Amino acid sequence: MINDLQKWFGEGDGYVIIAMDGETFGHHIKNYLKKFLIPFLKVIKEKIQSGNLPELTIEVEGKTAESMKIDEVMKRFGVNHEFFDELEKFGLIQPLITPEGKMLSRDDVKIVELAVNFRAFGLEPRHLRVIENLASKETLSFEQILFPLIRQKTEEGIENARKTKDTLLDLSTKLHKTLIVKYLKQKFPEIFDRD
Repeated sequence: MINDLQKWFGEGDGYVIIAMDGETFGHHIKNYLKKFLIPFLKVIKEKIQSGNLPELTIEVEGKTAESMKIDEVMKRFGVNHEFFDELEKFGLIQPLITPEGKMLSRDDVKIVELAVNFRAFGLEPRHLRVIENLASKETLSFEQILFPLIRQKTEEGIENARKTKDTLLDLSTKLHKTLIVKYLKQKFPEIFDRD
């Protein structure tokens, strides 16, 4: 596969998304670890060590937002490396590796801020994993709705996708809040106004 990557991208950069499960390695595909995964990860390690990585910026609603260094985010929110390690371990943030060190996207900085606020109530990153799992699954449903619109590759299709995305996010937020209120009312009716 390494040679195929060179055929696909030549000397240019490109993205490859790989989905694997634990059974794949050496069980279903003979020599998968030795012939693919280890050489593939070795190339990635060499790129990182050589510093031969592209500059990373994130596109946010038409504006380019630079990533923030993890040390800057730690200082901003008064958290330590262990907190970041937990956020990363539970899939809440995905730090970007750059020549300047680990960076966080604008979205990940917002997630850190929210996680810090949840922590004030005793909810640690491991507790937030449930929310991340739900968001991940919900995203897959939204992708199925948005993909046909984006695939049109027309201004109208993109605009329809933007509007649909906004509507889906609004509906999702309202449903999430309504469900939580419903379940809390069942447990603690005394803390809600009588309707």
